Amino acid sequence: MGNFKISQPSWPARMDPFKLFSSYPSNVLQPETMLSLVDSDANQAIVRIEALRKLAMVHFAVLIIPSAEESSQILHAVGNSQRKAIDLLIGFPPLRQRHLLRSLVWLVKMGVLRVIS
Repeated sequence: MGNFKISQPSWPARMDPFKLFSSYPSNVLQPETMLSLVDSDANQAIVRIEALRKLAMVHFAVLIIPSAEESSQILHAVGNSQRKAIDLLIGFPPLRQRHLLRSLVWLVKMGVLRVIS
């Protein structure tokens, strides 16, 4: 699947927050990071994501969050198990996988997915 390093230049009007805050993350999501659903099933998680999408605080992240279809595919791939982040990206085009790895971070941040330690 390759390297997930983002090679596009930053937007000159503001710094990339992933670069700006990269020196002090509480956790770094790696392709091998194990994830599971917070909710009891994927359908509940999808309902929560749709509610989150309606929040004003989420509007800024429209370029980062996965589409409804992508969310559904990812959450159903997790199901009631624990899965590696890399495994959740199978079936997506390679260029989209890079974006969706970042989307997994958003799903963890919003409490839809959890990191299994």
